[in-house]
Amino acid sequence: MRREYATGARDSVCNSAGNLILSRQYKEAANLLNALLNTNPQDPIALYMLGLTYLHSDKDGLASILFNAGIDCLDLKNEKGEFVYSDDWFAKNVEGGPAIDIQTTTKAAMPYKGPVNRARFLSTAWNNIGIACKNMHFIEQAEASFRAAIDTGAPPAEVLANWSGCYVNEGRPDQAIALTDAALKADPFNDLAHWHRGLALLEKEKWEEGWVGYDKHLRSKGQIGRNYWFDGQTPGWMGDPDQTVVVHGEQGLGDEIMFQGQPYTLHGM
Repeated sequence: MRREYATGARDSVCNSAGNLILSRQYKEAANLLNALLNTNPQDPIALYMLGLTYLHSDKDGLASILFNAGIDCLDLKNEKGEFVYSDDWFAKNVEGGPAIDIQTTTKAAMPYKGPVNRARFLSTAWNNIGIACKNMHFIEQAEASFRAAIDTGAPPAEVLANWSGCYVNEGRPDQAIALTDAALKADPFNDLAHWHRGLALLEKEKWEEGWVGYDKHLRSKGQIGRNYWFDGQTPGWMGDPDQTVVVHGEQGLGDEIMFQGQPYTLHGM
């Protein structure tokens, strides 16, 4: 038997799922959203938020399918020929919050200011499809999706910073730098753009400039809070033998294995 949700109950489920996503309880959020979709399989916000749970769980193919399904729902019309999910529907049924914050390739979210409407939904969905395709190395599809995100009004700095990630460590550093430069022109404080620019410069063996951008992102609030467990104010080690040095793996098993050997090297310095 399918459970029916009144408007208030539906909003409560979406808000609860959004809070679970923020606290990284993706399985629990997915359970709530799946129950809601059993009642209305064409609820664009529920589809979008379920896509987020999969995007954050490294299930990029499923995430892309769900974001596309949410976009398709915007074409639905009632018997009067009016869009079912109009700007008015979004204004009444979506309060904002994590459901419509624009995601970044580091799986963080950037606040997206402005009214919640069809264009905002489309732009964030296209941005997320771009991230999912980039993660799966479907570069042409990612490029098209990021272009669609900008065309529908997504903040250009965030999208261009995400887009630049398609070319980092792919032998195309100049393309990455061109996009990060455009992103930083729109938002000089975009940490992701600084990071991708730093990585691309390191790939070109421009060490001094590259490490500056890399370190800027490493010490950004979102990155520190997720992965490094210190407050972002701790200075980097400059070679003083009398200091305590914290060595932390960066991302993935290969880095963890590589960094396991560093304490022995540091001990002898």
